[in-house]
Amino acid sequence: MDNKQRREKTITELKKQNIAFNTYLPILESDVKLKDKATVCRRAVANMLAIQHACDFANGDDVKESRKFFKRLLKSYGVAKDLLPIEESVFKGKCTEQDVTNVIWTYEANWVLLWALGKIETLDFPKDVCKTEEAIAAIQSFAHVDDFIKDCELRSPDEILDALDQYYCYHWACVEKRIKPDTNIGELNPDVVVERRKALEWLISGESDWNEISLDT
Repeated sequence: MDNKQRREKTITELKKQNIAFNTYLPILESDVKLKDKATVCRRAVANMLAIQHACDFANGDDVKESRKFFKRLLKSYGVAKDLLPIEESVFKGKCTEQDVTNVIWTYEANWVLLWALGKIETLDFPKDVCKTEEAIAAIQSFAHVDDFIKDCELRSPDEILDALDQYYCYHWACVEKRIKPDTNIGELNPDVVVERRKALEWLISGESDWNEISLDT
């Protein structure tokens, strides 16, 4: 599928979902290089452990015990060096409440990675937050990241670009809604859309930190 066909397919879907679209929105490039499977797997595992620690942090649980527990898991899985700076700051306790909240919201980005790795069958419509227990279970059953890598199969560039184009257009509609309140975004959850788009962009980006990726619309 070429870029123009991909956008036509996206617009057809948005029309069905009664979501506003911009026919002049730039077409995404199709000549992209996906991150390799091992990199995506390592990001998914490290991120999931960081999310769970951030949840303990936010819930007022014993942070020191949580930190010890999840640091042991980071080492056991072999992903201690795969944390992003914001995730490391939460583990060190040198973070703001917003940092903790931001890490927790990456459940949605993680959901995309699990979909891209074939662990989640369908990237559901971004109306509600993802199924967190299912996301945890998809990783929890493996003892080491290498076992997880062996069990995953990265989706094709076309599948990922199809999803990215759709989320790019979803994001445009959500931003337009803030500017023009009468813009129709159907049942889209803007927070879910942003996090999922971030992960999709990361999959084709040269950036290692998905927080450094521009999400312009």
